[in-house]
Amino acid sequence: MRENKEHVGLVIVIMATKSSHNYSYIKKIAELDIGVMTQCLLEKTVNKKARGGSGYDEMTATNILLKINQKCDGTNWRMDRSIRPKIWSKPVMVIGASLSHSFIPGGASIAALSK
Repeated sequence: MRENKEHVGLVIVIMATKSSHNYSYIKKIAELDIGVMTQCLLEKTVNKKARGGSGYDEMTATNILLKINQKCDGTNWRMDRSIRPKIWSKPVMVIGASLSHSFIPGGASIAALSK
């Protein structure tokens, strides 16, 4: 696989169970050693059914596809020029931030930034 990495843009990995050890190993080998992006999914997420039990859950599918599109340098959202703030008439970098708090008392909060 190493010699063909220029032909692979993304590897989707379906994991049977949640394992931080396996997840870290997959990310390290694929993204750091080989240089190919990955999207790890749990088997239960892939098999998630829509409410009512028929068909695939559309919200789950949309969230997965948004993640994959972003990893492939796609654009998920765009603001119409007619409603953009005037500050955007010059080059501006927009940064999104997300903060997750642990449910465990005394647990760590995790911040994530994206541009």
